[in-house]
Amino acid sequence: MSEVEPLFSEFGAGEEEDLALAFGHVFLVDRVLEEREERVRDLLGTAAGARGGCPGSLFARFRTGELTKIFLHLARTRFRDGRGSPPDFWAATARSGRR
Repeated sequence: MSEVEPLFSEFGAGEEEDLALAFGHVFLVDRVLEEREERVRDLLGTAAGARGGCPGSLFARFRTGELTKIFLHLARTRFRDGRGSPPDFWAATARSGRR
């Protein structure tokens, strides 16, 4: 923490949300996944890519291994803007759910 403490001085009162966005990743602990969980994570990553991208809020969940929360988030996906591939997305999402 002492190494990044000077960076916190760039933010003032009322900028807590900006601070959290800028440095939230510093406090994440990457989870080491078992082989099966890694396969599920990879399938969820494929699904997110086929969706047309991954919202920033999911990056932390991928790092911390919150696979169920990622799956549930992706399962609520709606394709509105023509990005991504719905067939590829649903195939990868379904495969990850069966693992």
